[in-house]
Amino acid sequence: MTTVQEMAEFVILWDLVQQVQLTDRTDEIRWRWTADGIYTSKSAYLAQFNGSYSTYNGNDLWKAQAEGKHKFFFLAFNTNQDSHG
Repeated sequence: MTTVQEMAEFVILWDLVQQVQLTDRTDEIRWRWTADGIYTSKSAYLAQFNGSYSTYNGNDLWKAQAEGKHKFFFLAFNTNQDSHG
């Protein structure tokens, strides 16, 4: 070490290394967005929205003056989403 900066970085690294505990356990990779730790494309999709919220209220759509087929497709889409949800 030739500079004060290098010495400071060494001390920081030394402090961090002191907190590491090595074991004989096999390493494992766990997906943090599911309870069982297993990755799914659904969990990745839902993770995109983690912490976000929506103020959309679909009930207002039923008050709109629209032809019956629009309400049918809205109902079919929402029913399909609920069954996959």
